[in-house]
Amino acid sequence: MIVVKTYTDVQALNEAGAFPESFRGYVERDWIDLYEAYSDEEDISEFSLEPHVRQVCLEPGDKVPVGIDWPEYVERFCLDDFEINRMYVPETEEFGVLYYSIVGTLDNHSEDFLRENVEMGER
Repeated sequence: MIVVKTYTDVQALNEAGAFPESFRGYVERDWIDLYEAYSDEEDISEFSLEPHVRQVCLEPGDKVPVGIDWPEYVERFCLDDFEINRMYVPETEEFGVLYYSIVGTLDNHSEDFLRENVEMGER
């Protein structure tokens, strides 16, 4: 599990190479969109998502954290030759966590949970 709050974290995610380039690029674009929404023109090197949202990249073999029963949404996207899940879980009215994973890389229970929630959102 890799937590991303600052642009330094985004750069570390890219340098680590633990995920395919298109996945890392997607997370980075999401981070920049969130920065633009919340930064109030704060310098990118000084800004942290933490007061608003946290990005969490689930690595192969990880599990969806215990206690998540009702995500606000789970989306599934195609990137290159694989799919990713993007799940938002509010923790308070003003703060939530965005989880990202590559479809088929988590434990079976987590994959079932994500698939069921994607399907519920499509209804």
